[in-house]
Amino acid sequence: MVPMKALKDTKLEDGYVIPKGAVVLPSIWCATKEGYPRPNDFEPERFGKERDEGAKYAKHFLVFGHGPHKCLGM
Repeated sequence: MVPMKALKDTKLEDGYVIPKGAVVLPSIWCATKEGYPRPNDFEPERFGKERDEGAKYAKHFLVFGHGPHKCLGM
């Protein structure tokens, strides 16, 4: 899990507001698919040199965390 704390009131697309100070737990399942065209398709070539989608969308792969809290075992 990658919990985050809202630093200000944040309005989402559907009109819902996350109040300042709320702890938010983003969906890791959804985040790991963000950005990838056809994320459910088996396409090993997406990680090849031509497409390099693994590097392009690396910030969305939160399974091991991100930034200063990244998993040491990664």
